[in-house]
Amino acid sequence: MTTLLREVVKDMEDMQGDEAIGCRTLPLVLGLRPAKMIAAVLAIFIVAALFMYQRVEWGYQLQRSVVLVFSFLQLPLLYVVYLLWYADKSSDFKYISLIIKLIMLFGILYLIYFRSTIQLNEPVLQLPVLEMGE
Repeated sequence: MTTLLREVVKDMEDMQGDEAIGCRTLPLVLGLRPAKMIAAVLAIFIVAALFMYQRVEWGYQLQRSVVLVFSFLQLPLLYVVYLLWYADKSSDFKYISLIIKLIMLFGILYLIYFRSTIQLNEPVLQLPVLEMGE
């Protein structure tokens, strides 16, 4: 979803060039304002999905995880929504695209953190051991 958000923002950034070569991107077909609204809805949807994930993490007493997701993913996404509201120049959308790239990087780093918190003490599935000659 974050990649889709970034692609929509990149299309808004490159509207003049895309129009010059005849591309049919979302902002050119629907207009800048509807494209900005679609991007904002995508960002809010991602924030809501992360909130549902945080509720599960909170239930497992993983408050650090909840704080990390809020600080490095949800807050920046809400900042993107705020910036989209006022963006109208290519440079504005370039800045927003950069922030989305950082959010994606933080998401990948969070996955590394999350992986380190999983306990792998018990095997999930034990298969019977067959010995030679059986």
